[in-house]
Amino acid sequence: METLRQYDYIVAPMDVDLTARATIVAMGNYVLHSAGEDANKHSLGVKDLNENNASWVLTRFAMELKRMPQEQERLRISTWVSEVGRLMTTRNFLVVDGNGETIVKAVSNWAMIDITERKPVDLNTLGLYKNMVQDIAVPIELPQRLRTPEGQIICEHKIVYSDIDFNRHANSMKYLEWVIDTLPVELLEQASIRRVDMSLAMFEDICVFENQLAGFITEPKAQTPELLCIDVRAGQGLLDLKNALRRLGVFKSKSTAFSTQAKYYPLLYTMADTVANAATNRENHPNGRPSNLNSILAAINK
Repeated sequence: METLRQYDYIVAPMDVDLTARATIVAMGNYVLHSAGEDANKHSLGVKDLNENNASWVLTRFAMELKRMPQEQERLRISTWVSEVGRLMTTRNFLVVDGNGETIVKAVSNWAMIDITERKPVDLNTLGLYKNMVQDIAVPIELPQRLRTPEGQIICEHKIVYSDIDFNRHANSMKYLEWVIDTLPVELLEQASIRRVDMSLAMFEDICVFENQLAGFITEPKAQTPELLCIDVRAGQGLLDLKNALRRLGVFKSKSTAFSTQAKYYPLLYTMADTVANAATNRENHPNGRPSNLNSILAAINK
């Protein structure tokens, strides 16, 4: 079994609330800080990236909490990278207390941006980062893409100096803090938050996929499942599906991806085993589909 990289923390007095236990925002910060520690250790931290005008940006995050640790309690956070696509990577976390009990599990998706142009960077250029991938299943259900809820506005917040981080945007955990602050104190004293999902859609092409369908995968029948992904654009849907399989202990698959937009072909070639594209002259195909996609659909219909 592969060894997980581990980082130690102590719950600081400034990170607890009126119950003398760590806040959920503090736990999120500890988890994300361990990601930075691990990246720094492998010369892929923000300081290293800034030298090349780049930085990491969190795009999705999910965290499940069994209990909140007390002030001064010692924690050990294990983290590992389970998937690297061209525009998106998945990093996972386990938080263990002093008794060896896992009290928090988390999964995150990250993109790298060019600081000046505010555009995503090709992760395939980072050979060192791809070497960090470990064949260890994701610990919880993947982060959900959240839709704008219906309802009434109960609070508005004006972004201020203390909200802005080194990427010159509101820090990821600030969004969670703003939400928690709208809840009644009495509720936070008596109830426990068991799961948090965050969707920080900075790039539309990356965060456009639903992964609820992956939840229907309970027991793959094949040791190497075959995946057919239609119009997956930048490939986030394919990445979500692969991570769902990894969570079930399936680390190998054969994938075919198709997109109607030529700009995504180079991305898909790096993520899928086979790419069916629409670049072939459609006049040669009566039904308007390229020949390689016809072959795939024919095989499915048999």
